[in-house]
Amino acid sequence: MRYTKLLEPVDITVIERNNVTSREESVRFVFRNGKNQIPWHDPSIRRWYNDILTKAKVRHRGPNQCRHTFISQMLSTGVVSLLTTFATPPRR
Repeated sequence: MRYTKLLEPVDITVIERNNVTSREESVRFVFRNGKNQIPWHDPSIRRWYNDILTKAKVRHRGPNQCRHTFISQMLSTGVVSLLTTFATPPRR
């Protein structure tokens, strides 16, 4: 599927931070395996990510480093300040 909003929602159980209470929620998974459309889950994402790091000969780092590196590079090049110049201020 091309758009997440067109996917059928899946009912899941969300465990709260206290690890005691839970609630049901209907979600649409964004990241799906292209071969079978099954949603990616943490172990498969980590395996895929670690394989890429190994092939690139980069020492291990958490996947969240991608986000930090990306925004750091955006800040360094001035893209973020440029975006804030043209961004619409939030409505109050």
